[in-house]
Amino acid sequence: MSDGSNPFILIARVTVKRGQVEAYLKIADIADKAVQASEPGMLFHNFDSDPNDSHKFVWSEVYRRSSDFLDHLDNPPVQDYVAKHGTLADYFSIEIYGDVSDDVLEKVKAMSEDEMFKIMRSGKRRKKAWKRVIKYATFVGENFTRKPPKYERFIRPSGLRYKKA
Repeated sequence: MSDGSNPFILIARVTVKRGQVEAYLKIADIADKAVQASEPGMLFHNFDSDPNDSHKFVWSEVYRRSSDFLDHLDNPPVQDYVAKHGTLADYFSIEIYGDVSDDVLEKVKAMSEDEMFKIMRSGKRRKKAWKRVIKYATFVGENFTRKPPKYERFIRPSGLRYKKA
């Protein structure tokens, strides 16, 4: 990996729950103002809404180096935002473009299995627990065909399957 001395771009995509947009915009505004005032290592910071969907938002951020991003995560207004974010949003993803240090990758590591899947119990007495239901949107190929339910280990609900990105 890199030593983390190069600038990089972070894009965070958020989908807010229905009826929670006003509350989300309030905490986002508080976090945005606090970050602009307290983080000199953030070179660019922008908050945009999706013109086609009023529940989707994007944070675009450029950091001078990896240590500035680690300082951002430890900033109290950001921690307050993240704590409140869980109750207001349905979806959150982070994309990083550029070379970052291993410390940054550890902070934004992939989700654990418990966060990604819900255990589905099966069998007459609900004793078997080998099936998993995917909780988040997934992308499948154009020729995706669902397996017979009896043999399906990972269940993708039809409402969370997307064929185009």
